[in-house]
Amino acid sequence: MRKPFVSAVLVALALVAAGCDDAKNNDAASAPAAKSDTPKEGGSLIIGITSGDPLAVNPLYASDRTTLTIMQALYAPLYSFNDGKIEWGLAESLTPSADNLSYTLTLKPNLKWQDGQAADRRRRRLHLQ
Repeated sequence: MRKPFVSAVLVALALVAAGCDDAKNNDAASAPAAKSDTPKEGGSLIIGITSGDPLAVNPLYASDRTTLTIMQALYAPLYSFNDGKIEWGLAESLTPSADNLSYTLTLKPNLKWQDGQAADRRRRRLHLQ
């Protein structure tokens, strides 16, 4: 009876000793990676999607989770909410009418499409029609 107990204690001590590590050897592994505050163009964005193909690639027709996930990566939002507060994206204001039945969304000036052309009123209207 004494022999199995001694063996179990020795195994436990061996495991504890193996778990002890010299902290000097881990400094490089535990150091935080260098952080770049300057965004750079290019590279790849890989999004894992497990729920099937998107139903559309136009944000006006996005209705399923897969399409919405892709749209979130492709398009900048007009605005979003963070902790209950508006964070402006492409828009700069959202103003209700006097009767609160409609809103006027004002976009930031000097917006451009991905090809560099100005996102003026005429081009935005064509996109929405």
